[in-house]
Amino acid sequence: MIPKGDLLKVCRKAFDSVILDPSVKIKRILLKKGTARECHHGLSQKSLIVKVFTNDASMLRGAPEAYKGSYKERVEGILDYFVKEADASAHAHLEIVGPETSSVERLVLLSSLVNSGKVSPSSPYVTVGREHGIDYAVIRGRHMIGPCPALAVAVRALLRTNDVKVALDLFAGTGIVTKTVCAHVRPDRITVVEKDETKVARMKSHMVNLPVEFSVQDAFKFKIDSNYDLVVADPYFEDALLFLDQRLADIMKHAKIFVLVSGNHEDEGWNKKIRRRLEGAKLSVKRHCRFGEVVYVCRIPSRS
Repeated sequence: MIPKGDLLKVCRKAFDSVILDPSVKIKRILLKKGTARECHHGLSQKSLIVKVFTNDASMLRGAPEAYKGSYKERVEGILDYFVKEADASAHAHLEIVGPETSSVERLVLLSSLVNSGKVSPSSPYVTVGREHGIDYAVIRGRHMIGPCPALAVAVRALLRTNDVKVALDLFAGTGIVTKTVCAHVRPDRITVVEKDETKVARMKSHMVNLPVEFSVQDAFKFKIDSNYDLVVADPYFEDALLFLDQRLADIMKHAKIFVLVSGNHEDEGWNKKIRRRLEGAKLSVKRHCRFGEVVYVCRIPSRS
């Protein structure tokens, strides 16, 4: 026998650990027996459907293509494990009910994340945001993806020994790269590339009087035809290899230093694959690992 109350508590606790955005609410959770057809478990006659009602079905369901899978999939796996502990022949299926939103990626005030208890006041994301006048975070489902503290540290370190006058900030997000460069050197020009107009509007609000020019377009399509002292790219982790396949040749023609955010540090196989691709292009590669993320700083052979 599977205790109904315990299963519902596990479901709520799992979602509480997944959702960062304080505006996303779970209204109620219901449990019912499901047919094998409903739960996609073949001939199993012990299928349970956990029905979750929310104000934001998109966030709970997650982006199927996102790094490390969707968030519904993660919670469903936890529920299925819990059910099997009580009955090895039983299965759990998660159903999300509620209005859809346009994206699981959104901007949330850092103060809201801290006040809700979702993020610690001493979080590196909060610290680096405050240091550079960025009062919000970019979240994607359960992941906080900006302002990226590992990237800020890596860029700050290279600025100590390199003169950067012209830079290109690809997949700019919150603009942490641009703000870091401007805080430590006096660049002549930084081109900020970001396809999300909402992010661009927020960056403009805290980049007043900085030597920046904005390009509202996909970094995969941005035409790289000028020379740069520094090019930085912070794509979604799952897109990093594709980005190199499509854009590395152009970057090598026009940059002196290239910085790439690769992935989470525990994904050793993925990060090694990225490094092999960079070294295979004859780049001198230095690995930085801070705050759980791997950043590669690459020196491009001088053009004769």
